[in-house]
Formats: sequence, C-alpha cells, structure tokens
Amino acid sequence: MLKLFAYGTLQTTGKYYRHFDIWRRSVENAKLEGAMMFDFGDFPGIKHGNSTVYGELHILDEAEGAPLALLDYIKGAAVVPKEKAIFERLRVIVTTPFNAEHEAWTYFCRLPIDNVPVIQDGVWKK
Repeated sequence: MLKLFAYGTLQTTGKYYRHFDIWRRSVENAKLEGAMMFDFGDFPGIKHGNSTVYGELHILDEAEGAPLALLDYIKGAAVVPKEKAIFERLRVIVTTPFNAEHEAWTYFCRLPIDNVPVIQDGVWKK
C-alpha cells in the first residue's frame, strides 16, 4: 500500500482527485506538523516551517500500475532536471484522528515564496 498526504488539488475537493481513483482504497483527515502552506493562486504549496498543514491521508493500491509516476507528472515533480520541477515528493509523518501516525509521501513546493501569501490556518479552501 502507498500512503499519500494530499493538502490541495489532490484532495477529495481538488481538481486532480479523480485522476487516481483506480488506486484509491481509503481517505481520512490528517495533519502535517512542521510545514507552512502558501497560496499560489490556482494551487497551494507547502514548505518546511513552524505551522500545521491540514489535508487528507490517501491509501492507494500499487498493484494496479504506477500511481506515483502519474502523481509526479500531475504535480510537476517528474521534470528533468529536478531543479526545474515545481514540486518535490518527500516522505513525511502525518497524524490522523485519534493520533495515529503514518509515514506518507507528499509534495513540497520548490517555487520561491517571496510575496506569496501564507495560508495561516493551513487549510486549502479553493
């Protein structure tokens, strides 16, 4: 099983949610501590920081194909050279209700954050 922490366009309300339906087993609320969320307009991005980001933990089945390759493509993390990628996929520890901890993949933004608004409450609402 593959675990993915989604906080924006990959969430159940996001525009890319349906792109990986065939692999999804379950979804539950989750939070990532030690990160900050930024509003890039059409999408959010997270960077390491001193806040909390709220999103969802998606449990995906890897047996039916390559969900990470598709997710990397959607998130602009599959770009070569890596320095030109919009996002970078990293492993994080997220917490679900009742304080269960899970190691999961998520996407950290590589774009500069000068003059980009911080989403103070850590919740993407678009």
